[in-house]
Amino acid sequence: MKRTEILTIVLIAAAAALLTFLVVNALLGGKIKQSTTIEEVEEIDRQLAKPTHRIFNLRAINPTVEVYVENQNPDESPTE
Repeated sequence: MKRTEILTIVLIAAAAALLTFLVVNALLGGKIKQSTTIEEVEEIDRQLAKPTHRIFNLRAINPTVEVYVENQNPDESPTE
């Protein structure tokens, strides 16, 4: 290859890169210059609040206790 051919390829590649950059920048836009405000959060307290008596009371159902219902054998009929 001659020097002029290499120079032509480099110039075409540079022009294509510049044109691609300009087209993409026009389509997608540049940097977004917007500002926003962020509210400050409170620190989490390490103390636990007492549970409500409406949910955690002495008469509440305990889901960890197994419940056994009679006549669960499928071989037996319910009339026996």
